[in-house]
Amino acid sequence: MAFIWDESFVTGYVDIDDQHYHLINLINAFGDFVKSGEHSEAVIKIVFDELYEYTSYHFKEEETVMELQGIAPYFLELHINIHKEFLSKVKQMHENVSIDEPATLQNLYDFLVHWLTNHILGIDKNTTAQINAIKNGCDAEDAFLVVRKEINKHLKHSQLSI
Repeated sequence: MAFIWDESFVTGYVDIDDQHYHLINLINAFGDFVKSGEHSEAVIKIVFDELYEYTSYHFKEEETVMELQGIAPYFLELHINIHKEFLSKVKQMHENVSIDEPATLQNLYDFLVHWLTNHILGIDKNTTAQINAIKNGCDAEDAFLVVRKEINKHLKHSQLSI
């Protein structure tokens, strides 16, 4: 099953949307690799490293946009911590991948799809709502408070909360 991009993932920030689209393509390539059954440690490393490096790049880009747009500092810190938590979890899962246990690859793929879907539709869309509110004259704290309840719904799978 492929991870399908649709309009519900659009945040309204072209660069971020393009990066999300590219991440989805990388995850789908990883999914194709998982389904192929032709697993080798070398190929797993190449595919994983590309996905990990691009995700790290994307997170830094998102964090820069949030900072430049004046997002509330505590939300920026929360979002950065969510990114760090994700990268740590993915790295840990990758370390536990075994070519002798294909289910470990499938679990990593499923986690990537689930996490990115929820992150884009939850936290990233809420970030966009905050940025738009700030651009429309709302101060950063008020913009954060408006979307706080919605954000907490999307943090239920994380150890973080606000």
